[in-house]
Amino acid sequence: MMQQVGSSSASPEAEWRRRRESGRLSFQRCRACCAAIFYPRAICTHCGSQDLIFCDSAGVGRVESFTMIARPGDPGAESVVALAIVQLDEGIKLMAKLVDPPDGDIIGMTAVLVPKARLHDDFPSFRIKT
Repeated sequence: MMQQVGSSSASPEAEWRRRRESGRLSFQRCRACCAAIFYPRAICTHCGSQDLIFCDSAGVGRVESFTMIARPGDPGAESVVALAIVQLDEGIKLMAKLVDPPDGDIIGMTAVLVPKARLHDDFPSFRIKT
């Protein structure tokens, strides 16, 4: 279920980051054409309208693609990072970090947002629903 949250005078990216810091995953919805928009923009990428509002995602979607990235020799970082493209139920696609991914193929599996996880990263974190 989508929760609409009015617009702000902050830049779209600053508003998105503020919401993310409070544990929410937000996207924009165009009031003119109803398109879901992510990454935050000043105009609708579908119709060009500037009448956009922020909405909070329920944080549930499906894994479309994923990869495991090895980071050897970086003492302060995780040794393996799992990244995925997640198609959220609201209609947006985004790149996300996977927390404790299971072994094997996870394409098509349900991914659920992990609120407030690793807020210093640019990628929201998701966990595979088992």
